[in-house]
Amino acid sequence: MTTSVRFSNPRTSTKKRSASSWSDTGTATEPTLLIMCSSFRCRAGRPSARAPELTGSLWDKEIDDRRTMRELTDRVAVVTGAGSGIGRALAEAFAAEGARVVIADVDETGLGATAELVRALGAEVLAVPTDVRDADAVDRLAARALAAFGGVHVLCNNAGVSRMGNSWEMSVEDWRWVLDVNLWGVVHGLRSFVPHLVAQPEAHVVNTSSMGGLMPAPFIAPYTASKHAVVGLSRSLRLELAGTAPHVGVTLLCPGAVATAMDPNTPRPGGGPEDLPPGAAALAEHVRADKDQGATPGAVAAATLDAVRENRFYVLPNAGDFLDVLRADFEAVLAAPTD
Repeated sequence: MTTSVRFSNPRTSTKKRSASSWSDTGTATEPTLLIMCSSFRCRAGRPSARAPELTGSLWDKEIDDRRTMRELTDRVAVVTGAGSGIGRALAEAFAAEGARVVIADVDETGLGATAELVRALGAEVLAVPTDVRDADAVDRLAARALAAFGGVHVLCNNAGVSRMGNSWEMSVEDWRWVLDVNLWGVVHGLRSFVPHLVAQPEAHVVNTSSMGGLMPAPFIAPYTASKHAVVGLSRSLRLELAGTAPHVGVTLLCPGAVATAMDPNTPRPGGGPEDLPPGAAALAEHVRADKDQGATPGAVAAATLDAVRENRFYVLPNAGDFLDVLRADFEAVLAAPTD
C-alpha cells in the first residue's frame, strides 16, 4: 500500500508528498497537514471537497496483517520499569514465550527479583539498572542489549511514577520528576532503540500509558499530562513508522486499575512527607484501599503480548468501567463550536 499526504494552504498551491518524506514540507506558508483515514473527510471541522487525503487507512487490516509478529521465540524484548508490577509481568510473559529478555529499573532489588523469576522460566535475561530519565543511561541500556544478544525486536517503554495534589500547588520538582520518568523515559527509549528495531525484519514498540492518558482525572495532573503525551507520541510514532518502516508495529497500553505496588502518590527521592489537600488525600486513600481489586499484572501482560502478535494499537485492559466517560468526553469534543 502506498501512502501519501498533501499539505494544503488556501493562499498557495497544494503540494503532494509521500508519507516517507513528511519532513519535506516545501515552502508553503502556514501549511496544514490533513490526514484522512478511512471514510473520514474533514477540514477545519467542516466537510470539504478540497480536503487532501491519505490514500488508504493507516489503521486498516491490510497494513496490520503485514506487520504481525506471530513468533516470539528467540526474539529479544527490552522492558523498562521491570522491577515490579506490569513490567515484571511483561518480562515473565516474554520469557514464557521463549524470548530473551532485557530488563531495566532504578529499583535494583526489584530488578534482581524479576531476573530470578525470568531465569526460573528457562529464559536468558540481562538485568541493567537504569534511570530512564537519563538519556545516556538509556543509550547504555541499548548498547548492553545489543552486545549481549546482537539485536532487539520488542521495546516496552513501561517505567512510570505518579504524584498527587492540586496542579497549581505541586512543586516544580514533582512536576519535573513525573514528566522525566513518564514522558522523557519514553522519548529516550524511542531514540535509543527504534533505529535498531528498524534494522530487524520485524519489530514492535509497546508504550505504556494509562486510562489516565485518555480521560480527565483530578489531583494527578503531572501523571495525566504525561500519559496523555504518551498517547499522542504513540499515535504519531505509528503514523511515522507506517510510512517509513511498516514492519515495526506500535501498541499503546492504557490499562484501568491494576493490582500493583505502584502508589498513586509515589514517593519522590529527596521529597518530604506526604502532605496532600483534602480531595487528593481522599482519592489516594480510595486508590490504595482498592488497588488489589484491579486487573492482575499477568492479565495485562497477556493482553499486551496478544496485541504485539496481532499488531493491535490500542490495548485497554480492565477499562470497561471508563467507556462511558471516554464516550462523553469525545462527544463533548465533537459538539464544540468550530466556527
